[in-house]
Amino acid sequence: MCQSPQGIDKIKTPEEKELDQKREKLRQLESQLANEELALSTLITELHYFELRYLKIVGSRYAELDDIKAKIAELLAEESPDDDDLKDHAREARAQADKSSSEINEEVISFEETTKFEPPENLKRLYREVAKCVHPDLAIDSLEHERRNKYMSDATQAYQEGDENRLQRILDDWKSSPEAIKGEGIGADLVRIIRKIDQVQKTHPRY
Repeated sequence: MCQSPQGIDKIKTPEEKELDQKREKLRQLESQLANEELALSTLITELHYFELRYLKIVGSRYAELDDIKAKIAELLAEESPDDDDLKDHAREARAQADKSSSEINEEVISFEETTKFEPPENLKRLYREVAKCVHPDLAIDSLEHERRNKYMSDATQAYQEGDENRLQRILDDWKSSPEAIKGEGIGADLVRIIRKIDQVQKTHPRY
């Protein structure tokens, strides 16, 4: 067997150099995916907060205005009970008022106008770490994509709710899953099988 002289670094083969380059490329792609997922989740949450703020300030005013219009239409219809057009207009006005009112739900009513989505840096870092590990675009088949998508969806919800403990549990659960094991060979296959057995036994304790 060929061995490098003691104290001299082994010269990498072209294939090993290419493998190192691919690993670095994958690392960069994982970071890019994680950053984009973070930006998207943050934007979606900020838009949701804006929508709540809009509905509470502007939407409630429109709901009040629609209710006033409906009451006026109903009074006019009562004054002219034989006028079918006025009756139809009153029904339409009331339906619109009810619709406007239903949009002002409990979440909107309880929303504080000063509330902003300002996730702390540690929450952002944790979310990025989860995204690097579980992002669906890193899947190699449809079954793994589906499983990764579930992890990513749960992680996004936890991030948007500011639930750091839940995010950490998701990351820990992924790291202990069979899909987290990369590589080929007896060693990698053995670890994956052990973890799959553990998953089944946790889901079905009677086995």
